[in-house]
Amino acid sequence: MTEAERKTNILAQKILLLINQKKADSIYLFASNSFKNQIDAVKWKSIAENGLFPLTPLSEATFLGSENGVNRYKLMPYQFIIGLDEQGKFNTLALQPYKEKAVKAARALSDNEKERGWIA
Repeated sequence: MTEAERKTNILAQKILLLINQKKADSIYLFASNSFKNQIDAVKWKSIAENGLFPLTPLSEATFLGSENGVNRYKLMPYQFIIGLDEQGKFNTLALQPYKEKAVKAARALSDNEKERGWIA
């Protein structure tokens, strides 16, 4: 885990604990200004009470990786996504149904001799 991933992980664990404790106001204290500009405190409280808290208790989070500064966790049957700004506040936060990341399949070798270059 990189230093940035570790910092994000520390806040992720705090946020998940606060979600399980149903503390919307405390979670909002960790929001970045850009997040707060999009979702004010009243709207956040409604989102938390109607969307997040009914899903509790959340299971223990398993770190899956990071992409573009956003950590992804598995909390079956959900995935938790969190990203931080330069001040260490979250600007990305999501809890959604878990789905495996699609893995690009390798092209199977052909049994066609012409495709393999054995026939001119």
